[in-house]
Amino acid sequence: MNIIIIKYHSSKITILNLVLIIMMLYRHAYYFEAENGNGIALGVQRFIDYGLCNLTNSLFFVLSGFLFFKNISSPTQCLPKIKKRIRSLLLPYVIWNCSFVVFYLMLSTLPGLGAYTSIDVLAKFTSLKDGLYYLFVTPASTPLWFLRDLMVYVAFSPLIYMCIEKLRWGFALLLFLVSPLFPVSGILEFVLGGTIAICSNLEILDKRLNNKIVATCIVIYLVNAVASIYYEYQRPIYIGNIITLTSIIAIWEGYNYLAKGRILTESKFWKSIVGYSFFIYLSHTPALNIIKKIPIVIFGTSEINIIVWYLLSPLVFVAIAIPVAKSMQRFVPSLYSLLVGGR
Repeated sequence: MNIIIIKYHSSKITILNLVLIIMMLYRHAYYFEAENGNGIALGVQRFIDYGLCNLTNSLFFVLSGFLFFKNISSPTQCLPKIKKRIRSLLLPYVIWNCSFVVFYLMLSTLPGLGAYTSIDVLAKFTSLKDGLYYLFVTPASTPLWFLRDLMVYVAFSPLIYMCIEKLRWGFALLLFLVSPLFPVSGILEFVLGGTIAICSNLEILDKRLNNKIVATCIVIYLVNAVASIYYEYQRPIYIGNIITLTSIIAIWEGYNYLAKGRILTESKFWKSIVGYSFFIYLSHTPALNIIKKIPIVIFGTSEINIIVWYLLSPLVFVAIAIPVAKSMQRFVPSLYSLLVGGR
């Protein structure tokens, strides 16, 4: 593949990782106070959370599957990558779950900060078994469920590779068909990403997704987002999977229309902020929760206050997290590398 195309797709994945992390922050910045009769605030949050940002975890799994199986041509070649994930996934998972518990224990001992804590951490440790289950299986830092599930799929990657090699695209189709009976989050998307890496490539994918397909996917993506404003509904699994797939295509191909072939990570702006996605993801709980609660405690739950701080809180957190990450890289590089798994 042309080196420029390779650099373009690498840049695209790097930027999308950051964009998806910010979208995830908006999902976690949701104010449930808006459900107490605040119509506009509720609509804004539903449009962004249930609509525009509902695909974040799914696209992360697709990208993770693609990057894991990229350049793998046999099941045994999965083993070195599994070993690398011990440092890049397992160690951060353990460290940040433990840090989450320690942070909440410290916060609960400080007077006047009860408004920012809603978790009774000590109650989770009634026994060693319960404590370990809460720490690493639940997990303690709830957003890290993504890493938990990803590590399971990585552990089974040799088997997944053999299934993809044998069935090709049929394996992803099979998982789609049995998804109502096997509702495991992310496995279909992880396999889809792996299938693209093993059976195709991103250049071929872009060529096959013509303008009509992309336009249709964008329309479905936006219609679903608007529909989310007016009602909350439980979609049948098949319909949900189709909407998720079209949303992924809309974001993936929509990027091409915005980038217009440019390698954006070479620009000064993107250079200064990309590369910190994983740190933002790992550190946002409970920091984002505190940032979003402070204005509500101080200024109350008026509709305008909820809208403004729902829109601002994720950006405020990112504006804090990136300088913190850069400072750690400069002054305690070994610690930072440990915290983010050597990324």
